[in-house]
Amino acid sequence: MVLNTNRKRKKQKMVYLTEQENQLLNQRVQASQSPSFQNFALQMLLTGQVVHRDFSELKQLRFEVAKLGANVNQLARAAHVYRQVDAEVVDEMMTMFQEFKKELDDLQQQLLQKD
Repeated sequence: MVLNTNRKRKKQKMVYLTEQENQLLNQRVQASQSPSFQNFALQMLLTGQVVHRDFSELKQLRFEVAKLGANVNQLARAAHVYRQVDAEVVDEMMTMFQEFKKELDDLQQQLLQKD
């Protein structure tokens, strides 16, 4: 077997399973919600456990923040075009949104570093 020379992990380990062991292993990989068998196997071999973190709420929050950002940008654009809103208010709103987005990014980074 020829290995890709760009691989970070170049050592291969092989294991033989019975049909029942293979089925059980596949069920456990699926239940763990690991992105791949390799990820599951590596975590199991190195730490003895596979930790799954559910980021669905964080993904939904990021989606909502993106929509909020689009709305803020539309308000800022309208304020500049129609000049009915004080520019300082628009700038303050944009600054607050950017701070909120940065806090969300920091939170996401902290959660990802726990892995």
